[in-house]
Amino acid sequence: MKTITKILLLSLAVGLAAAGLSAIFNTASAQTAAPEDLSEAERTTLLHMAAEEKLAHDVYIALYEKWDLPLFQRIARSETNHFDRMFQLLGVYGISSNLDQLEAGEFGDPVFDQLYDDLVSRGLESEEEALKVGAYIEELDVLDLEKAIDESTHADIQRAYRRLLQGSSMHLGAFVRAWESQTNQVYQPQVMTPEQLEDYQRVRMPMRGCRGWR
Repeated sequence: MKTITKILLLSLAVGLAAAGLSAIFNTASAQTAAPEDLSEAERTTLLHMAAEEKLAHDVYIALYEKWDLPLFQRIARSETNHFDRMFQLLGVYGISSNLDQLEAGEFGDPVFDQLYDDLVSRGLESEEEALKVGAYIEELDVLDLEKAIDESTHADIQRAYRRLLQGSSMHLGAFVRAWESQTNQVYQPQVMTPEQLEDYQRVRMPMRGCRGWR
Protein backbone atom coordinates (compact mmCIF):
# COMPACT_ATOMS: atom_id res chain seq x y z
CA MET A 1 0.00 0.00 0.00
CA LYS A 2 2.81 2.41 0.89
CA THR A 3 4.45 1.68 -2.44
CA ILE A 4 1.22 2.40 -4.33
CA THR A 5 0.78 5.65 -2.37
CA LYS A 6 4.31 6.75 -3.23
CA ILE A 7 3.71 5.96 -6.88
CA LEU A 8 0.48 7.98 -6.90
CA LEU A 9 2.14 10.93 -5.19
CA LEU A 10 5.04 10.79 -7.59
CA SER A 11 2.69 10.69 -10.57
CA LEU A 12 0.77 13.68 -9.16
CA ALA A 13 4.00 15.65 -8.66
CA VAL A 14 5.13 14.89 -12.20
CA GLY A 15 1.75 15.93 -13.55
CA LEU A 16 1.80 19.22 -11.67
CA ALA A 17 5.33 19.95 -12.80
CA ALA A 18 4.39 19.25 -16.41
CA ALA A 19 1.37 21.53 -16.12
CA GLY A 20 3.53 24.29 -14.66
CA LEU A 21 6.08 24.01 -17.45
CA SER A 22 3.31 24.00 -20.02
CA ALA A 23 1.89 27.21 -18.57
CA ILE A 24 5.32 28.84 -18.64
CA PHE A 25 5.94 27.88 -22.24
CA ASN A 26 2.46 28.95 -23.29
CA THR A 27 2.97 32.35 -21.63
CA ALA A 28 6.35 32.81 -23.31
CA SER A 29 4.84 31.82 -26.65
CA ALA A 30 2.05 34.36 -26.22
CA GLN A 31 4.56 37.08 -25.39
CA THR A 32 6.65 36.38 -28.48
CA ALA A 33 3.76 35.75 -30.86
CA ALA A 34 3.46 37.92 -33.93
CA PRO A 35 1.60 41.18 -33.24
CA GLU A 36 -1.96 41.57 -34.33
CA ASP A 37 -2.24 42.65 -37.93
CA LEU A 38 -2.77 46.32 -38.70
CA SER A 39 -5.68 47.55 -40.75
CA GLU A 40 -4.86 48.85 -44.21
CA ALA A 41 -5.40 52.41 -42.96
CA GLU A 42 -2.98 51.90 -40.05
CA ARG A 43 -0.37 50.42 -42.38
CA THR A 44 -0.70 53.39 -44.71
CA THR A 45 -0.40 55.84 -41.81
CA LEU A 46 2.72 54.13 -40.45
CA LEU A 47 4.38 54.28 -43.86
CA HIS A 48 3.35 57.93 -44.19
CA MET A 49 4.82 58.86 -40.82
CA ALA A 50 8.10 57.10 -41.64
CA ALA A 51 8.32 59.06 -44.90
CA GLU A 52 7.47 62.30 -43.10
CA GLU A 53 10.29 61.79 -40.59
CA LYS A 54 12.71 61.12 -43.47
CA LEU A 55 11.43 64.25 -45.20
CA ALA A 56 12.18 66.37 -42.13
CA HIS A 57 15.67 64.92 -41.78
CA ASP A 58 16.57 65.32 -45.45
CA VAL A 59 15.28 68.90 -45.69
CA TYR A 60 17.06 69.96 -42.50
CA ILE A 61 20.37 68.51 -43.68
CA ALA A 62 20.06 70.33 -47.00
CA LEU A 63 19.32 73.62 -45.23
CA TYR A 64 22.10 73.11 -42.72
CA GLU A 65 24.57 72.60 -45.56
CA LYS A 66 23.39 75.87 -47.11
CA TRP A 67 23.13 78.12 -44.04
CA ASP A 68 25.29 76.39 -41.43
CA LEU A 69 22.66 76.98 -38.73
CA PRO A 70 23.31 74.53 -35.84
CA LEU A 71 19.59 74.25 -35.13
CA PHE A 72 19.05 72.32 -38.36
CA GLN A 73 21.85 69.89 -37.58
CA ARG A 74 20.59 69.21 -34.04
CA ILE A 75 17.01 68.63 -35.08
CA ALA A 76 18.10 66.49 -38.03
CA ARG A 77 19.78 64.14 -35.55
CA SER A 78 16.53 63.85 -33.64
CA GLU A 79 14.65 63.16 -36.87
CA THR A 80 17.01 60.25 -37.51
CA ASN A 81 15.87 58.71 -34.22
CA HIS A 82 12.23 59.35 -35.13
CA PHE A 83 12.67 57.67 -38.49
CA ASP A 84 14.47 54.70 -36.96
CA ARG A 85 11.57 54.12 -34.56
CA MET A 86 9.00 54.28 -37.36
CA PHE A 87 11.07 51.95 -39.50
CA GLN A 88 11.43 49.53 -36.61
CA LEU A 89 7.65 49.38 -36.28
CA LEU A 90 7.33 48.72 -40.00
CA GLY A 91 9.49 45.66 -39.46
CA VAL A 92 7.55 44.54 -36.38
CA TYR A 93 4.32 44.53 -38.39
CA GLY A 94 5.83 43.01 -41.51
CA ILE A 95 5.42 46.08 -43.70
CA SER A 96 7.91 46.19 -46.55
CA SER A 97 9.69 49.49 -47.24
CA ASN A 98 12.98 50.58 -48.80
CA LEU A 99 12.93 54.09 -47.33
CA ASP A 100 16.08 53.39 -45.37
CA GLN A 101 17.96 52.62 -48.59
CA LEU A 102 16.93 55.70 -50.58
CA GLU A 103 19.15 58.73 -51.08
CA ALA A 104 18.40 62.09 -49.49
CA GLY A 105 15.39 63.67 -51.13
CA GLU A 106 14.16 60.36 -52.54
CA PHE A 107 11.01 58.71 -51.21
CA GLY A 108 9.63 56.48 -53.92
CA ASP A 109 6.49 58.61 -53.71
CA PRO A 110 5.90 61.52 -56.11
CA VAL A 111 4.05 63.52 -53.46
CA PHE A 112 6.95 63.40 -51.00
CA ASP A 113 9.51 63.82 -53.80
CA GLN A 114 7.82 67.04 -54.89
CA LEU A 115 7.32 68.29 -51.34
CA TYR A 116 11.02 67.84 -50.63
CA ASP A 117 11.97 69.81 -53.74
CA ASP A 118 9.51 72.60 -52.92
CA LEU A 119 10.58 72.95 -49.28
CA VAL A 120 14.31 72.92 -50.02
CA SER A 121 13.78 75.47 -52.79
CA ARG A 122 11.95 77.74 -50.34
CA GLY A 123 14.57 77.25 -47.67
CA LEU A 124 17.41 78.21 -49.96
CA GLU A 125 15.96 81.71 -50.42
CA SER A 126 17.14 83.03 -47.05
CA GLU A 127 17.92 81.96 -43.49
CA GLU A 128 14.59 83.35 -42.34
CA GLU A 129 12.70 81.35 -44.95
CA ALA A 130 14.69 78.24 -44.03
CA LEU A 131 13.57 78.55 -40.41
CA LYS A 132 10.01 79.07 -41.59
CA VAL A 133 10.26 75.87 -43.64
CA GLY A 134 11.38 74.04 -40.49
CA ALA A 135 8.35 75.35 -38.61
CA TYR A 136 6.06 74.34 -41.47
CA ILE A 137 7.35 70.76 -41.41
CA GLU A 138 6.90 70.49 -37.65
CA GLU A 139 3.38 71.94 -37.77
CA LEU A 140 2.49 69.35 -40.38
CA ASP A 141 4.12 66.58 -38.37
CA VAL A 142 2.32 67.51 -35.15
CA LEU A 143 -1.10 67.50 -36.80
CA ASP A 144 -0.45 64.24 -38.63
CA LEU A 145 0.76 62.60 -35.42
CA GLU A 146 -2.31 63.75 -33.50
CA LYS A 147 -4.52 62.20 -36.18
CA ALA A 148 -2.44 59.01 -36.24
CA ILE A 149 -2.74 58.61 -32.46
CA ASP A 150 -6.51 59.00 -32.60
CA GLU A 151 -6.85 56.43 -35.37
CA SER A 152 -4.41 53.81 -34.05
CA THR A 153 -5.70 50.78 -32.13
CA HIS A 154 -2.26 49.41 -31.12
CA ALA A 155 -0.70 50.55 -27.84
CA ASP A 156 2.91 50.22 -29.01
CA ILE A 157 2.28 52.37 -32.07
CA GLN A 158 0.39 54.95 -30.04
CA ARG A 159 3.29 55.18 -27.59
CA ALA A 160 5.74 55.72 -30.43
CA TYR A 161 3.54 58.38 -32.00
CA ARG A 162 3.18 60.20 -28.68
CA ARG A 163 6.94 60.25 -28.20
CA LEU A 164 7.38 61.66 -31.69
CA LEU A 165 4.66 64.21 -30.99
CA GLN A 166 6.53 65.44 -27.94
CA GLY A 167 9.73 65.81 -29.95
CA SER A 168 8.04 67.48 -32.91
CA SER A 169 6.27 70.02 -30.71
CA MET A 170 9.62 70.95 -29.15
CA HIS A 171 11.16 71.28 -32.61
CA LEU A 172 8.28 73.52 -33.66
CA GLY A 173 8.85 75.80 -30.70
CA ALA A 174 12.58 75.95 -31.46
CA PHE A 175 12.01 76.96 -35.09
CA VAL A 176 9.37 79.52 -34.15
CA ARG A 177 11.59 81.19 -31.55
CA ALA A 178 14.57 81.21 -33.90
CA TRP A 179 12.49 82.74 -36.70
CA GLU A 180 11.06 85.41 -34.40
CA SER A 181 14.57 86.24 -33.14
CA GLN A 182 15.83 86.59 -36.71
CA THR A 183 12.95 88.71 -37.96
CA ASN A 184 11.70 90.55 -34.86
CA GLN A 185 8.21 89.56 -35.95
CA VAL A 186 5.47 87.37 -34.50
CA TYR A 187 5.30 84.01 -36.23
CA GLN A 188 2.01 83.15 -37.92
CA PRO A 189 1.13 79.44 -38.28
CA GLN A 190 1.23 77.97 -41.77
CA VAL A 191 -0.79 74.79 -41.22
CA MET A 192 -2.16 74.97 -37.69
CA THR A 193 -4.77 77.37 -36.42
CA PRO A 194 -3.45 80.16 -34.19
CA GLU A 195 -5.14 78.45 -31.24
CA GLN A 196 -3.38 75.15 -31.92
CA LEU A 197 -0.01 76.86 -32.18
CA GLU A 198 -0.62 78.76 -28.95
CA ASP A 199 -1.55 75.54 -27.15
CA TYR A 200 1.67 73.81 -28.19
CA GLN A 201 3.82 76.80 -27.36
CA ARG A 202 2.23 77.04 -23.92
CA VAL A 203 2.49 73.41 -22.82
CA ARG A 204 5.78 72.30 -24.38
CA MET A 205 9.16 72.90 -22.80
CA PRO A 206 11.67 74.81 -24.94
CA MET A 207 14.45 72.88 -26.64
CA ARG A 208 17.83 73.57 -25.08
CA GLY A 209 20.26 75.36 -27.35
CA CYS A 210 17.59 76.11 -29.94
CA ARG A 211 18.97 79.35 -31.33
CA GLY A 212 18.95 79.40 -35.10
CA TRP A 213 21.84 81.79 -35.46
CA ARG A 214 25.45 80.73 -35.32
